[in-house]
Amino acid sequence: MAISCAAHLLHLALLAWAQGSPATDDPAPATRTRRPIGPRRAPAAQEADRKSAPPDLAWDYCRARYDHDHDGRITRAEYPRSGEVFARLDADHDGAVSQQDFVERDRAGWTEGKKEYYVAGGEARLGELAPRLELATTDGEPLDLARYRGRKPVVVIFGSLTCGPFRESAARLSDLARRYGESAQFLAIYVREAHAIDGALPPQLRGAKTAGTRDCTLLVEEPFTMEERVALAKRCKAEMKLDFPMGVDGLDDAANAAWAAWPERLYLVDLDGRLVYCGGPGPHGFQPKELELQLARGAKAWAHGLTLAELTKRKSLESAPSRRRPSRADDPAPPTAPAPAPPPAPGEPGKPPKSSGR
Repeated sequence: MAISCAAHLLHLALLAWAQGSPATDDPAPATRTRRPIGPRRAPAAQEADRKSAPPDLAWDYCRARYDHDHDGRITRAEYPRSGEVFARLDADHDGAVSQQDFVERDRAGWTEGKKEYYVAGGEARLGELAPRLELATTDGEPLDLARYRGRKPVVVIFGSLTCGPFRESAARLSDLARRYGESAQFLAIYVREAHAIDGALPPQLRGAKTAGTRDCTLLVEEPFTMEERVALAKRCKAEMKLDFPMGVDGLDDAANAAWAAWPERLYLVDLDGRLVYCGGPGPHGFQPKELELQLARGAKAWAHGLTLAELTKRKSLESAPSRRRPSRADDPAPPTAPAPAPPPAPGEPGKPPKSSGR
């Protein structure tokens, strides 16, 4: 009986502890911190919760710049950018941008913004000639992809300052440029922002890795002039420590449309100007590891002045068995008949002649 009572009391104590209430009388039970019931969130889920920047940060940034009368609302008259951008920020369509608009936009941005992820005029295709690419670099020098044809293969890297995978790959891309810089020319192309405040997708609270460090939230507006985009490209190149040329796409996003490059993408152009590697659209298709494998294959061909297609064709010819139709000259010679034996000498047949010596 005593054992049964003790077990019952122990069960009650464990039940009270699981519910967060004391098992014995507590003078101040309301002040006790209750332990949450249920499984803990996995680290990956916690990290996903931190990827999107709090909308308060983006709102504070815009309010400090555009709310001139300090009434907590940004009207169309106060906002100097285009009506299209203002309509994107005005999530509830009441004619003014407020903090609630940023909350609603952050909630819907990851679904609505993805519609613009893969929209482009035309997409560069594997095996075809690379699209035209004529831009100016961050230093103001002309950049023309066609000038490398027949001289050197080209790695083309598209990205922007607010693009997380592009920034996180800075060290790996620089390492590839150092290792394969003698074999291929590396070019970075700066396109429109991936996570601008007024862009298609909300800004990210990355702590994005850049050259071994972690940054705070990148609050960047989509460039309004070419000078603003060039300034962002210079900042991006400096922070990522890229030591190869960076071209800047125009405000018409012509290169982005021709290459289907937004938000980030990797390409490899062979000696003959044809695309031998087309990485998938970012973020998931941005894979420097795949590019590295193609560079390792290509270095063997480029060392002999061959394209990857020519090297593959040569290897297939060397490894394939000969299929040449045999000619008459290749036929084996017919067997020759044996020479006839000499006739036997006079005498008994089958016996050697007798010697005439004495």
